[in-house]
This record gives sequence, structure tokens and C-alpha cells, in this order.
Amino acid sequence: MSNQLGPLDVTCDAPSYPVVRACETLGFETPLDVRWCRMSHFLNEREEQENAAGFPAWNWFFQKNLQKEKTCTCGGSLPVLQWYIFTFVTDQMVDYHLGQCGRCRTIFWEEG
Repeated sequence: MSNQLGPLDVTCDAPSYPVVRACETLGFETPLDVRWCRMSHFLNEREEQENAAGFPAWNWFFQKNLQKEKTCTCGGSLPVLQWYIFTFVTDQMVDYHLGQCGRCRTIFWEEG
């Protein structure tokens, strides 16, 4: 049975592990155990889904008349991303913008 299964395609949409781990000390809830989404990937995927559902003309009409608030997949509001600077042991500094959904605890992020 196991020989019938092919390789799994796993996509990790999280920053490097040291950044994820450091988020525990920044006040994020269980960053090692929650979903991570790069905000730009998340918004692009949502836009593609919205455009694919139904007729494009109808989508255009309704989107022009009803500017919908972008929400998390759980239905909660998208968090405001706050700016953090991480310094690694190599003295390299990296900027990240991070925020956590108040409902499902997904952490949204963007580099620099």
C-alpha cells in the first residue's frame, strides 16, 4: 500500500526557524504550533480564489460596489503587522512585519 503513494508536496510559508522560535519571547501565542502565512502570498491566493468564483463581470460589479474587508480564513479580521528587527548571532539584522489573528492565532508575516 505504501508503494502506491507518491511523494508529498509540502509548502512551508514561514520564516526561518530562529525567527519563529524568537516570537515566543515577543508575546505571540504558541508560534511553534500555529499556521504561518506570508501576507503577500495569502492576499494573492485570496484574490485568485475570488476571481475564480463565479463570473468575472459579476465579481467586478460587486467588488466595485461593496468593498469587502479582507479577512483571515477563519473569518477574523486580518491583524495589523508590526515591525520587528531580528539580530542573529552572525550580527546580521533582518526586518520582519508580524501580526497574529486574534481568532485562530495564525501568524501573518512579511520580510523587510
